[in-house]
Amino acid sequence: MNKQNLRNLIILFCAVFAYTSCLSDPFADDSEDTNKKPAEHDKTTYVPQLDSTKVIYIDWGDTLAITKYMPDDSVSLTINGHDVVVNSIVNDTIEYVLSGKTVDGMFKVYSEHNFNLVFNDVEIRNQRGPAINIQSKKRAYMYIFGESENKLEDGYSYQAPSDAAEDQKGTMFAEGKIIIDGDSLATLDIVSNSAHAICSDAYVSIINGNITLNAATDGIHANDEVSIEAGNLNIIAKSDGIECEAGRIEINGGIININCDDKGLSTSYRGTSSKIVPDIIINGGEIDILVNLINGKGIRSIGDFTMTEGKIKVFADKLENEGIESKKAMNIYGGDILLEVFDNGLNSGTDMNIYGGTIFSHSFDNDGIDSNGRIIISGGKIVAIGAGELESGFDCGTNAFRVNGGIFVGLGSATTKPSQSGSSQPSVLFNQRLEKGNTISLQSEAGKNLMTFTIPSDIDFSTCTLVSTPELSLNSSMNIYINGSVSGGDDFYGINTG
Repeated sequence: MNKQNLRNLIILFCAVFAYTSCLSDPFADDSEDTNKKPAEHDKTTYVPQLDSTKVIYIDWGDTLAITKYMPDDSVSLTINGHDVVVNSIVNDTIEYVLSGKTVDGMFKVYSEHNFNLVFNDVEIRNQRGPAINIQSKKRAYMYIFGESENKLEDGYSYQAPSDAAEDQKGTMFAEGKIIIDGDSLATLDIVSNSAHAICSDAYVSIINGNITLNAATDGIHANDEVSIEAGNLNIIAKSDGIECEAGRIEINGGIININCDDKGLSTSYRGTSSKIVPDIIINGGEIDILVNLINGKGIRSIGDFTMTEGKIKVFADKLENEGIESKKAMNIYGGDILLEVFDNGLNSGTDMNIYGGTIFSHSFDNDGIDSNGRIIISGGKIVAIGAGELESGFDCGTNAFRVNGGIFVGLGSATTKPSQSGSSQPSVLFNQRLEKGNTISLQSEAGKNLMTFTIPSDIDFSTCTLVSTPELSLNSSMNIYINGSVSGGDDFYGINTG
């Protein structure tokens, strides 16, 4: 058993940071009225959300059947084969209930007012373009009803629209806002053979629902904003799982599984407007991301990345794959993060602030945690593993690395040393080769166990180890024991406390 006496570092730091979400109300609209979310559907028998004189039933059965409950001709429907085109000028919210099956049809809407769509055992495949094509800038509220099974699919190529000014960017496309909600036993399966699965030139908000997306490009693509509140979302995408071009992505709940070739979650704004905030914000939910091809990322934010609660898991082992990248600040207040990636695990363009939560970040070829600004740790439990030959557990170059709380272990072949100025919690740095499975115990001179950790079995070795815990005391010596044993306590990827 090896024994060393080490002098602790003094590190002082005090920081205050606050974050307030300012996500817009998904039910707000720019029209003269403020339509709120319709009342919850009856779970067994469909009950219209509106007066029965404002509902239109469209059924692609053996023959296309349309039942229209309207007092006048303010809503017109044009039928061409199995294509249904709605043109509504009524100043009220109309509800369209879709059912039946067509292998070559579509549902297209022109509307001057907000409207609702209900999916009630409908299957629409359009071999010439989108299955749902909304050429209206008004809000479309979509509900997946009861225990219904619903499927939308586009063609392998899109026929040019009659109006060249019209966009058609995905199987479900809207010029305006899309809100999707649903009952717990209903499903919606969307396949895109040549474009995005869901696309809006405004925003996409998922309130609830069981949704499966299989896309030739992005699973969900929006211009202004994407928000997810709850539900089960499974995405297979040849490009990004979820992308927002000129706004933010906010996830507050739900179970989200993404299998993508490029990025799992991505904001991509490259302009200069100060009014556009291309952040990614995680306030809840469970997110599991698998990246398949090189140069991909689990999460990439052009702005800040902020996490308060929830779980994130990223596996991306191909060349140049990164875990979570923010081009600006990274702020982690809570939640659980698990990263196993080829390139940097966590990577921020400016300061990285860790206030709480748990983080396991393992890079196979680069740094576990890398910041192009400062690293400031004030809480949480962290294991950061860099590639053993050349890279660091923690790396912020010549910028300040401040420790004000938390428990962490950094493993690799190098590290940025915590700053003595601006820190309040001691850290211990020692350079000795540690093999996988080695157990290291830090004890005070009086024999009190301060911290114990075991080198994870999925790394070969570490020659530079950095640790910190609130149990360390300023200006004191300690003993480090290697290859001791661990009994009891709570374990987090080798860190044992209690």
